[in-house]
Amino acid sequence: KPSLRLSANKYNVGFLGGISNLELSVSNPSAQEVSKALVEVEYLRPNGKVVDSHTVTVSGIAPGSSKTVSVPDNKRGVSVRYKVVKIES
Repeated sequence: KPSLRLSANKYNVGFLGGISNLELSVSNPSAQEVSKALVEVEYLRPNGKVVDSHTVTVSGIAPGSSKTVSVPDNKRGVSVRYKVVKIES
């Protein structure tokens, strides 16, 4: 079963909170193509509580390659946490 690696770019955090220009890089180090992956992104308050979440779909990640996807901006978060919730090969 393929596994994916996630990393985020240096996104912008507004003075009073708010996340913009967030992009996730999804890498497929396995030898198997991933036809679709669902990544859950949680926007967090300074105390670590989740203020919002969004699921991003990434399609067609070839073996040994990666794809970058844009994540919608959020007006209230100050940081993000993300994880793969589903992989279809």
